[in-house]
Amino acid sequence: MVNFSFEESFCSEVDHIFIFNFLGEEGNGLIKRLEDDIVLLVNNKKEEILNSGSIMTKLDISSLAEFQRRSREVLNFISKNKVNSLFHLQGHGSKKDGIKCEDSNFVCWSTLKSFLADAVKAAQGELTVIAAACHSYTLVDKDSSIPKLLPYSFYYGYEKKIEFGHMENDLRTLYKNLLVKGGDIRDSELRLKLSSEFDNVSFITLPMTMQFYPEEARQLGLSNRFFLESVKLDTPASVNRNVVKSVLKDTRLLSIEITKDCFHATPRRERLISAINKFYDTNSAPVP
Repeated sequence: MVNFSFEESFCSEVDHIFIFNFLGEEGNGLIKRLEDDIVLLVNNKKEEILNSGSIMTKLDISSLAEFQRRSREVLNFISKNKVNSLFHLQGHGSKKDGIKCEDSNFVCWSTLKSFLADAVKAAQGELTVIAAACHSYTLVDKDSSIPKLLPYSFYYGYEKKIEFGHMENDLRTLYKNLLVKGGDIRDSELRLKLSSEFDNVSFITLPMTMQFYPEEARQLGLSNRFFLESVKLDTPASVNRNVVKSVLKDTRLLSIEITKDCFHATPRRERLISAINKFYDTNSAPVP
């Protein structure tokens, strides 16, 4: 097992919170309580007193057309103001259809994922999403065996149906952890499940395993071909076998390239690359 130490995060940097209300009047009570909680939590850490409008924007999503219009407005706002964003999605979710709008039509998961991909790009890699809806974790690609950039930095969602009261308790706990306790949720009993860039660290440590723990690498079935198929190296496609072998003698480059493939270009990525360099600088491969 690779002893690789790094600083893990559970939320991106946040300057502004966008609340997408798919519930209409049904969701107003919960969202008002949520807004009040967030204002209290934020002001608890700041010297100046901020009001709800300065840190949050509430968007009522009555239809698919309204979602498309509002999403364009949000993208323009993020691009123009360079804000690090948190999206809070409040609605009824369907594993098959997506998130239900007030008019009973759905924003499907693929449409939502496309919007998030545009948003995280506009936010320069700083996007946290809290999808407070049943089955919202359906959006996460759980079958990918290749490290790649996600359409978000951090995504919290539910795998199954969730009772309204349990959801509200989760949200109160989550926001308190994210806004007050620095984001570490490992000791929190949340029903929400997290998907993040850091899920790819297991891919990043594979080259380390191959160089420093060759026996374990063989047991895992790691090979030159595995890495060449998994990583887009910045080298010509016609690179010959001798060059490949020399790269694999010092797998630092592979670990860094995998990191660049699956982490957005943020300070988080730079800190992780620094941790990778520290690992390689302080370890030596076994003598063959």
